[in-house]
Amino acid sequence: MMVVALSFVLLVSGTGLSGQDLADQAAASAASWPERTAQSALDAVRDASSVPGLSMAVARPERPVVALTSGYADLEAGRPVSAPTQFRLASVSKLYLASLVARLEAQGRFDPDARADHYLPTLPPHAAGITGRQLAAHISGIDHYTEADAFPHLYRDSYGSAGEALSIFIDRPLLDAPGQAYVYSTFGYTLLQALVEAATGETYPELLDAEILLPGGLLETGPDRLDDRPTGFSSLYQLQAGVAETAPRRDYSYSWGGAGMRASARDVARFGLGHLDPDVTEPELWASMLEPARLADDRAVVDRDYSVGLGWRTMPDPFGRRLAFHTGVIVGGRSALLVYPDHGLSIALLANSSWVAQIDRTAALLAAPYLTERPLDRPQDCPEQDLDLVGTFDGSATSAALHLRWDNGQCLGVLQLDGALQAWMSRFDPRFDTARLVGLSADTGTRHFLLATPVGLAELRIREDGDGRMNLVTEWGQRRLSLTA
Repeated sequence: MMVVALSFVLLVSGTGLSGQDLADQAAASAASWPERTAQSALDAVRDASSVPGLSMAVARPERPVVALTSGYADLEAGRPVSAPTQFRLASVSKLYLASLVARLEAQGRFDPDARADHYLPTLPPHAAGITGRQLAAHISGIDHYTEADAFPHLYRDSYGSAGEALSIFIDRPLLDAPGQAYVYSTFGYTLLQALVEAATGETYPELLDAEILLPGGLLETGPDRLDDRPTGFSSLYQLQAGVAETAPRRDYSYSWGGAGMRASARDVARFGLGHLDPDVTEPELWASMLEPARLADDRAVVDRDYSVGLGWRTMPDPFGRRLAFHTGVIVGGRSALLVYPDHGLSIALLANSSWVAQIDRTAALLAAPYLTERPLDRPQDCPEQDLDLVGTFDGSATSAALHLRWDNGQCLGVLQLDGALQAWMSRFDPRFDTARLVGLSADTGTRHFLLATPVGLAELRIREDGDGRMNLVTEWGQRRLSLTA
């Protein structure tokens, strides 16, 4: 059974609306079209994914941060997600350490190009020549953990410093010589944190507070200490066939800088926006973080569709806009931070459950209402339709029924699925057969929608050809859906 969070309170008796109900209705009507569209899409994707709670925030210069939430921070207690709710950041934590490294380098307190044994002379020979810059770009040769690895103390023990945690992995042989190949590694960030702590003589939480959190007013951010969590921290879940279960207890103190931070979405968005503010981050410093790292043969470091710099990744979003970003997945959490350098916008998306989703694309599509030039906000762009469609998904036959309606200033709809697409979606949630649509933008001959599924948001394009036929197209990576009415 899918749990739906209601943002209003009904009176116990009578047929009238409560004062809170009226206040919420007034707030909804006053919200801008981008906020209403993003909220509808956030609600739709949470409902489709069965993730208990989601929080997103959009930060722009000289404007209040927009914080939107959906679902529950605690299912058993019925506590909804709110703007201050804090979540695990998973690998988005790496951006905080990377930004700290850049700032310490600018201050002359840490050299990311120095050999690791300059700061930690007792490192084994195979790790001694690794540099901090190689660690930040995942080209050090240090392996990443997997669930198959036998690390009995990895998530059970608490570590007071990254130096203490090095014993977990530092004696393992490198996969490649430093600088030879890209291999994503959270263990590499544990070593990077240990180098920074050794260079400065301070703990990572102390450095983070002094250099980033307190100057930025990020009071809803810090290490995720299991026995010292802030009031309102979200409960943690994992999804099993679309059903949320309590996640197992895990301690991530072995790598505060690689996976162990917690924060509210609005704090994460503010942190991202700080990189676009020249009073917070010098433009030259920001550019140096985004500059692609280089392998030993001078090739730029790339992985899949993105370039890798000092922690930050860069690539185009689904609409071709340049973005800098990082994502994360962890037991009890899913996270994304996207920064649009050319549009002055930062967006954070956090979940309180691990979740099989392309979360960078989902976050980019939630940001799209704030960046679109021609919003789908007119009734004439949203003719009410009920259409039966046939086509293919991933090369196999599929069908769907489309229903569109204009509702309170938004073009909303559903796509009832059958055939190959529904079979694929049922791998993630056996109950899923109806995808909700939220109108995004309209241009010549094409309407763009946000399509909510168990694996996140996708962009659905609806076009009319010269014969009056309706064509629907979307993609999930290499998988393509094409439908015609």
